[in-house]
Amino acid sequence: MSTKQPNTEAGAVDEDAVVDELYGLSPDEFTTARDTYAAQARKTGDRAASGRIGKLRRPVLAAWPANLLVREHREEIDAFLELGPAMRRAQEHLEGRELRELSRQRHRMIDALQRRAQALAAARGHPAIGEATLRELQDTLAAALADPDAARALAAGAPTGTLHPTGGFGSPTTPATPEGAHPRKSTDATDAKDNKRRSHRKKEDKVGKPRVTSTGACRASAPRSSRRFTWYGYFR
Repeated sequence: MSTKQPNTEAGAVDEDAVVDELYGLSPDEFTTARDTYAAQARKTGDRAASGRIGKLRRPVLAAWPANLLVREHREEIDAFLELGPAMRRAQEHLEGRELRELSRQRHRMIDALQRRAQALAAARGHPAIGEATLRELQDTLAAALADPDAARALAAGAPTGTLHPTGGFGSPTTPATPEGAHPRKSTDATDAKDNKRRSHRKKEDKVGKPRVTSTGACRASAPRSSRRFTWYGYFR
């Protein structure tokens, strides 16, 4: 993916192009480049743009590989993000067989994207990305599948920190919560709702209606074929 280079010679600074370039830089290059563009905007008389550029946050190391993936492997990222709505639909409708197949695809795709990110970082002078950074990248990718807002943040190519998954199919390892957020706690109200749903399922069984199991397999219907995506070949 080619990035638009900021044009500061003609006068006004192109903020969108500046942001695009900055978040494609490694964190140790970010601050110097940001301050340079802020100073250039100030010299042109655009103090508002200078202030906005100067306030751009330096990304953590784990955010940088994700930003590189968006810039250099846009088609793969777009294809990966399509998996999120498909998984949410399968989970909502308790389509267990399809959800399992989609989950396997998710693991393969995240592994492939991690390898691509490592190669991109190595080509830019970072030959070794630590295990902690890889886990944070994995969390960011998983969060983008579980949460539409996280997907938009990743697609924009400018997250400054790790995106943490909160959905039921979020992290392939241990689900995490956003910074400052708290895990869902069991309350009397939520427990009552769960008990009501279980009671409703038992009543359906008594009147002979097909019951959906915890894996989503409907006992009264034939197994549904797993979804196959046209972009599957990207991640072989």
